[in-house]
Amino acid sequence: MQPKILKGKYETAVVYTSELEAQAESQIQHYIDSEIAKNSNVRIMPDVHAGAGCVVGFTSKVTPFVIPQMIGVDIGCGVLAQRLNYKVPAELKQKFFEKLDKTIRQFVPSGFESQKVAIDMDLMKSLFKGNMDFDEFIKELKALTKKVGGNSIQQLGTLGGGNHFIEVDESEDGELWLVVHTGSRNLGKRVAEFHQRLASSTIFTDEKRDQLCETLLKMGDTVEINEQFSKEFIKHVDDQLRKSDRQREINKIHKLIQVVKNESKEQWFIHGNRVVDYCKDMNIAQMYAQLNRKLIINSIQDFINDFQERNELPEFQTSTKLPKDIESVHNYIDFEDNIIRKGSIASYVDRPLIIPLNMKDGAILGFGKSNAEWNNSAPHGAGRQFSRTQAKLNSNLEEFQKSMEGVYSTCVRQDTLDEAPSAYKNSEQLINWLEQTVSIEVIVKSVYNFKAGEE
Repeated sequence: MQPKILKGKYETAVVYTSELEAQAESQIQHYIDSEIAKNSNVRIMPDVHAGAGCVVGFTSKVTPFVIPQMIGVDIGCGVLAQRLNYKVPAELKQKFFEKLDKTIRQFVPSGFESQKVAIDMDLMKSLFKGNMDFDEFIKELKALTKKVGGNSIQQLGTLGGGNHFIEVDESEDGELWLVVHTGSRNLGKRVAEFHQRLASSTIFTDEKRDQLCETLLKMGDTVEINEQFSKEFIKHVDDQLRKSDRQREINKIHKLIQVVKNESKEQWFIHGNRVVDYCKDMNIAQMYAQLNRKLIINSIQDFINDFQERNELPEFQTSTKLPKDIESVHNYIDFEDNIIRKGSIASYVDRPLIIPLNMKDGAILGFGKSNAEWNNSAPHGAGRQFSRTQAKLNSNLEEFQKSMEGVYSTCVRQDTLDEAPSAYKNSEQLINWLEQTVSIEVIVKSVYNFKAGEE
């Protein structure tokens, strides 16, 4: 299968699909026609579709210019799968799913809900894994929350809405996997919006600053300065006035500075120290998202263990090479290989990965192949073929219910119609592309699904 090649003014994009919607192609072309795309090695995954400000399925090398909106508002979003150590016999499945659904609704807040009771810090510490110790993480998380706003601690262990889900997938030999898809909740949104407001279509260099300062202080003319650079510029102006013993003119000079509001344009970027600050905040949000997924699984764990014990179910020995836990993250900057991934996952030899397909078809479990031509990446899912609005127009509840036969779910409703299997691309086409970047170990099918709607 041959990829589609798009040539821009500053970069060439390799798109691993034979079907590329016009809007997605336009978004890719717009980026590679921009100077900030130079030397970024753009590779687009097979699940590509148009997104907010950037196509989903995007990968590139990190350059000095970073667009926060490219990663988007759900920083660190990903999928965590955990293998159950027992099979559930057919005669117990209805009971198992009913009790699981009740447990999730009782212990995992979803939609816009937050935790009503604070999660135990010792529990969080036992589950936490990151590039700093837990106490430092909590300190940084509190500082970040104060900076961007919100209630991040209360949202740990919550699912959210949209395409986020909890499901159970089953292999042909009865092996069960508990799968959680969620991210950094409102924290990621606030971090993205905070830094995108600091973005610009130009670089504010020292030379540019000095030119504006000369116009202001020597010629006494009005100057315009973008909002994101205004504090830095005004501080510099004040310093210059004090050095020249003109501090009495500060108020007068300030009136000549016109601050231009930033409208957060799609291709506006951050540069220099602003990238450093963004990556620091993103790092916290990514660890937060990972901890969030672990807390959700932990909330369900007591039920999982209790069901096995009450029904005296023997332990199941897997026949696959896969570990008990598999996690793939798909909205982030990878600080190990310096790759930006928006709706795509890392794919390295011997590293397990998971690619969910849709509510009906389950997920692909396997290992990466370290294909550098693909930016050592793989698709994060099947990819939408219809937007949420289009999906609701193109389908109906009866079709949705029919397509979900064989999957236990109390969430097949009018308000989740935009997540119906028909809203997503055919998974077989995706699998054909995967041979180049993923070694498929097993494809597991959905047998239970929970997804928050607008209840």
